[in-house]
This record gives sequence, C-alpha cells and structure tokens, in this order.
Amino acid sequence: MDKMNLITLLAISLPEAVAVVLLGFTLVGINVQIPKILLIGLIQTGFSYILRSLPIAFGFHSLIQIVFLFLSVKLIARLPYKSVLTSLLLSLAIYIVLEMSILSFLHIIYPLSLKDNLADPVKRILFFLPQFIIVILIITAMKITGYKLIDLPESWGKYEQEK
Repeated sequence: MDKMNLITLLAISLPEAVAVVLLGFTLVGINVQIPKILLIGLIQTGFSYILRSLPIAFGFHSLIQIVFLFLSVKLIARLPYKSVLTSLLLSLAIYIVLEMSILSFLHIIYPLSLKDNLADPVKRILFFLPQFIIVILIITAMKITGYKLIDLPESWGKYEQEK
C-alpha cells in the first residue's frame, strides 16, 4: 500500500498522467485535444487515489493503473486500440527508464531507502520534478521540430490497406 496525501497526489499523479499520455501521443503523431488529456489525467488521479488506499502489494498497483490508463485513453480519446497501446507502451517505457535513472542518481545524493524518501511528501514531489521537466522538454522539442518516433495515423492506415 502506497498512500499519498491529496497535495502529493495532485502535485505528482495528475501531472504524471497528463505527461505520460501527452508524451505517448506526441511520440506517435496523434493530436488529441488538451481538455481530453486533462480529463484522462483527472480520472487517472482519482483512480490512483482509490487504488493506493487498497491493500495491494507495492508494484501491482502500477500494473492495474496501466490497464486502467489504457481503457480511459481508449474511451475518452476514441482512438483505435493499436494506436492507444503503441503510444502508451512507448511513453511508459521512456518514462520508466527516466524515472529509474533519476531515482538511481538521487539515491546517491540522498542515501536513504526509497521507502524513506517517498514517505516525505516534499522529497517525493522534488524527486518527481526532474523526470517531469525532462518529459516536458522532450514533448516541447518534438512539437517544435515536428519529429515523431512513429507516424501512427499514416502507419496504421498503410498497414490496414496492405492486408
């Protein structure tokens, strides 16, 4: 069980959900209206709050949240499941690598256990900020340059036509 207070939840879970979804869409060239992305973030944050209050083994809640995120993106954005799955898997892979790299670095600076560091709401928010800033910089750079890792709308259309 990983309890978060309301301020920590709003300062971390909401921006994290929005950043992960926006990064995924940016990586694959899908444009979704910001209000829809914010709605997905709010729903994911509420679900996270409920899920974190349940007696679920640490780590398992992350898997449940990923499935719920997929479903909420699919229903709200109304995109094909292949597009949602591809964008979220790419985004989550990048996000997890960033998070683990930054946490490893921060562990050198603050050599307490991860559990001790995450128990302090201020440290938890401060630990979140570097990865959030990096993700926002990646999204911004991709938007400015027009770079896409995969051009999904075109890719899926070509794939479906070739079948």
